[in-house]
Amino acid sequence: RSAGEDFDALAVLVAADPAVRHTVTSQFVRARISSSSSDEDEVRGELREKLEDVFHSALLAVTLCVDAGDEEGEVVGFAAFADRPPNLGGDPDLAVNEWHRWVAGEREQVAKKSGGGDAAAPEITTHNTIWMSCFAAAAVHQHEAMESALQAVFSTLPRLETVLVHDQQQGLQAPLKSAFRAFDDYVANSSKQAAASEERKEDVTTSRNGVYVCERQQYIPRVVIREARVEDHDDLVPVFNQQSQVLTEDYGEFFLANIIQAQSEHTKALVAEANGRAVGLISLTDDIDLRILQQCSD
Repeated sequence: RSAGEDFDALAVLVAADPAVRHTVTSQFVRARISSSSSDEDEVRGELREKLEDVFHSALLAVTLCVDAGDEEGEVVGFAAFADRPPNLGGDPDLAVNEWHRWVAGEREQVAKKSGGGDAAAPEITTHNTIWMSCFAAAAVHQHEAMESALQAVFSTLPRLETVLVHDQQQGLQAPLKSAFRAFDDYVANSSKQAAASEERKEDVTTSRNGVYVCERQQYIPRVVIREARVEDHDDLVPVFNQQSQVLTEDYGEFFLANIIQAQSEHTKALVAEANGRAVGLISLTDDIDLRILQQCSD
């Protein structure tokens, strides 16, 4: 990444953005022609046809632009995601309407071989999984584009737990190696993913079945909801102060501690915890003065 440049990842429905489709197609065509010895017109026609299939089947796509301030930045990366695997060469095990059953069967086999598998690995279903059907980026931006694309997808789809990609013939190439892991490894060792992600940047095991997995927790920390404790106070103070100083000015420096300590049968305080730290709080009560509420309502 050049000095001063930053990425602006925008999730868009590809079919609704003809300008992006044209730009991406043109870049793909230029890149393929420059690296191919085949006839230029043949390459252009074949690639345009394949990209049209990608555009039409995509549930969601991400275009990545270099931040140019108020001006529209140059498109330097593109990723498309679908609810089914891309064309897999007629593999009956990964047929369009059967892939989730295939995944369940593969998971069961791996779990048996690994002594039960890892219970922390979320179940892969049609409701919490999408497939990456296409990715390309300028050479100097490949890793940043991949990271930004996956971050944008997981942020856009709150119920998404896993992104799958299929590459049976060549194995994953950079930059996908830094984000995806072999399916067998995912099932057997999911809970070790976060700790191992930095160590395996360029050392991804080749997948036996050609399927690779990217997990939500790599980009969006898992949040646990629990009852607030006094020791959460120090973590929550900067969270509230970043939003507004009004609460502290109106209710005093220790208003958060008072809320937490005031919990009773009728009043509860819950916190959202991520990576061992409290990152949000909500206070609830059923002790309501209905008369005042009625006076304040239209």
